[in-house]
Amino acid sequence: MTTLPDSTDFTGATVTEGQFKTAMTSLRAFISEQLGVTGGNSSGAFLRQRKNLLINGGFDIWQRGTARTYLLSSYHADRWAEGQAQAGAHEKIDISSDTSILFSSALRSSSSSVAEAASGTRMTAGQLVESVNCAHLAGQTVTLSYWIRFSAATQSGTTGGFYSAIGEYDSADPVFASTGATRQSTNTLANGSYPTSWTKISHTVTTATTMKNLSIRFLLSGLLNTTSSSDFYYDITGVQLEAGSIATDFEYRAIGQELSLCQRYYESSDMYIPDSAALPTNWFFKASKRASPTISGGNAGYATFGTSTQHVAHRQTTAAAATVTAEAEL
Repeated sequence: MTTLPDSTDFTGATVTEGQFKTAMTSLRAFISEQLGVTGGNSSGAFLRQRKNLLINGGFDIWQRGTARTYLLSSYHADRWAEGQAQAGAHEKIDISSDTSILFSSALRSSSSSVAEAASGTRMTAGQLVESVNCAHLAGQTVTLSYWIRFSAATQSGTTGGFYSAIGEYDSADPVFASTGATRQSTNTLANGSYPTSWTKISHTVTTATTMKNLSIRFLLSGLLNTTSSSDFYYDITGVQLEAGSIATDFEYRAIGQELSLCQRYYESSDMYIPDSAALPTNWFFKASKRASPTISGGNAGYATFGTSTQHVAHRQTTAAAATVTAEAEL
């Protein structure tokens, strides 16, 4: 790992021109390593990305609801889903009073009962990063870091452990619900050694030059059932995926900014919708969508017209207030 040059290499009274140039070269190498880029890409990568490639890594935004819900390949916390045809139960938990960690919220992934899933689940959660936000890191180093705790250090019924994975996709913006990664780098926690207090974990990978998308996933290596739902769980927060080989402090963003980033992919709104005899009215989205969204909700006879990434026109049989959603997830 390249070290930061000492300030005296630049300002010392006896520094020669050659020593100054050497120090500048070392400084450039240090900055490039922190950004996870090389050559002429450094400044461009710095301008093109947020530090944390993931959205809602602190699990503060839950537009779909915060209660424990068992789902199959569906989104729960904003931007987070099981992925790859998996199922699981998730909920938001408040950790604001926990003085051992500087976060307010966490995602809890809990075990399923036989009634929920006869064969069990892998207790998975993950996020696919949109290609436009990560393709420039092809051939570069990226680091995943997160805070995690488990309900118990050992869980019978699954022997392979728990792992975090950085996935790479060679096709741009695949369907996360059903598509496996082209390559995957994992970091495993052994069953029997699960941390029961908040612990920060990280691992690093150098991506292939053909990478178009990055994803991260957390899951048990095998299927698990427990007698009752939620008998075993893990809590996770402060999830960050960043350029470079060092797991830096979590990037906190203003709650309004985080919500706006989430609304590029999903938005829910309560509004008054006119009846079918009236002209359709426009719903202008709070954030431009990644793609033309799927519109759902409304009351009987709900119909849409002219959906775009910016707005949709709609009406329904009887004029009334209703909840409508726009989804443009990966």
